[in-house]
Amino acid sequence: MFRRSFYSSIRQLQEQAISKISTVDSTIAPQVNLLKKYYGSPQILESIKLAQTVLPPEWETIKLQKSNNKNTNMIHDDLLKLNPLYDTIIYNNNNNNSDNNTTATTAGILDLDTRSQVAKSYYPDSFHSSALHSRISKTVTMANNIYMQTQIDPRYITQKLDMRPLVLKRVSNQTAKGKIRSHYALCIVGDRNGMVGLGEGKSRDDMGKAISKAHWDAIRNLVHVNRFEDRTIYGDIQHRYHGVKLFIRQKEAGAGLRVHHTIFEICQLAGIKDLTVKIYKSRNDMNVAKGFLEAITEGQTPLRQLALGRGKKIVDVRKVYYSE
Repeated sequence: MFRRSFYSSIRQLQEQAISKISTVDSTIAPQVNLLKKYYGSPQILESIKLAQTVLPPEWETIKLQKSNNKNTNMIHDDLLKLNPLYDTIIYNNNNNNSDNNTTATTAGILDLDTRSQVAKSYYPDSFHSSALHSRISKTVTMANNIYMQTQIDPRYITQKLDMRPLVLKRVSNQTAKGKIRSHYALCIVGDRNGMVGLGEGKSRDDMGKAISKAHWDAIRNLVHVNRFEDRTIYGDIQHRYHGVKLFIRQKEAGAGLRVHHTIFEICQLAGIKDLTVKIYKSRNDMNVAKGFLEAITEGQTPLRQLALGRGKKIVDVRKVYYSE
């Protein structure tokens, strides 16, 4: 009984296929005559007819026209217009009577300015009004707030500045009610090209908030570091900061950084490549970082001022002469 039911279903499918082929024969008769010249086997022609039945009726046949070159056949199409069969057309919401023959410039394909204009009109007004404020990046929001305070370009903050945490620890404040514990962070930011800043942050909640506060405090404290040949400092420096004694020496090109691990991070973000630092007495990381940054920003004398103070030219101070 099951064989009979399956057998009858197969017969029904075959009859439906034959009916479809008969309807298609009238539409593709000219094409079949053309294909007979290239495909002599009737089985291949039948397979082509079956494939034609699968195509939806709204599809239009592609017309091939001979070009000026007699050896090749090319498809002639206007590439400035979007074909709804192959291209995704972006319609303008303000114009309900949009034509399917939208040009490429309307869809924002040729230039970036047009693309940005279409991108604004692509989404309805209700979409912009319903956008959640939480989806906006916190980094961009804070960069805009810092721009209002310090006039530093937000793109410079988000794209050029790098941050490194130097000190992360838990601290406690003794009060009459007991110890109040909180998190402390000391961070350094810089663009690796002479601009560097140091910031501190504290939070009772978690270390992440303390690092975020220190990050933005460091951006507000950005200062410029004078560098000799964009790689080291101008002359040797002896500096004392609280219990820390620093002996900073410039080095020749290619010497590298032979410094404390905290000073190493500061030098990398400041763009200093050749330096040697000796630390005596206290080696507290926080005081070492603050003392070193104070030394290279306030303890240096630019080369031009050195030359003026000695009554010499800059070339004589550097002792570097270029002969023709």
